[in-house]
Amino acid sequence: MRVRPKKTELCDPPFVVEAEAVVQSLHDALPQAIKDAGVIRFAGDSHPPYRTVAQDGTVTGIDADFQAAIGQVLGVKTQTSVVTGLPAALQGMLSNRYDAFNGPVKATAEREKQFDTITWMTTRTAYVFPTDSTAGITRVEDLCGKRVAVVTASVVEEQLNKLSRFCTQNKRAATQTVGLDDTNGTLLATRSGRADAAGMTEAAAIDVTQKQGGTKYVAQTEAQGATKDDLALYVPKSGLGSEAGVQRGNGALSRGRPLWRIKGGLRGGIPRSPARGARPPRSPRTAGRR
Repeated sequence: MRVRPKKTELCDPPFVVEAEAVVQSLHDALPQAIKDAGVIRFAGDSHPPYRTVAQDGTVTGIDADFQAAIGQVLGVKTQTSVVTGLPAALQGMLSNRYDAFNGPVKATAEREKQFDTITWMTTRTAYVFPTDSTAGITRVEDLCGKRVAVVTASVVEEQLNKLSRFCTQNKRAATQTVGLDDTNGTLLATRSGRADAAGMTEAAAIDVTQKQGGTKYVAQTEAQGATKDDLALYVPKSGLGSEAGVQRGNGALSRGRPLWRIKGGLRGGIPRSPARGARPPRSPRTAGRR
């Protein structure tokens, strides 16, 4: 059955998500277990603005709308189980507790040995700190020697390591990593004084500073070791797999009727046309960063 597409809001304008018609051929390509259950099980940690977890466990944000749109195209429902951090999401998929994890997670050749990856975003790293901080942070270089909270095993932790090398190469003190389970934990660490700043994607930093008063952020530059990272949705090779329709369904959503429009909104993370693989081809329209 074909349903006429209509626009629905994704967060605040100019965020827009398109309602899509079910594509029967994509539904038919899904694994039989998912067709029988009628649902794709996503893992998701607390990671605003991608996923904001309310006290009652309700998940809202970019990720929830993204998943709902995929479900519309594939003709199934989607549900999110809240997990604690990236390792729990990855292991849960390998244990068949979850069918997918939308990340956004860096696509690497190593992880592709166990997962199919669908790159949908590029990002940069930023560091959030309280406006009343006495740590003396006004630029990224001021983080040298400071305690920085990051999500363990995340792309941000990798970028912080590069920043630390920049510090030592310029005869400054290395950064001190405070590894935590999720983005909320990193923000709590800065508020409690356990850390001087919280590392996250720039899109997340913009969201935090706009919605939560009393914070500022600085963004890491290429001169300070930053790189643009391709971030992806993950599915286990033994389960859903991008061959089963998610890759094609995701692509269908991005052609002609984008999942969301971010110009003038969250500048720090720009959705891109989905590309499979750890090293997807660059698009001339790709901009911004996580």
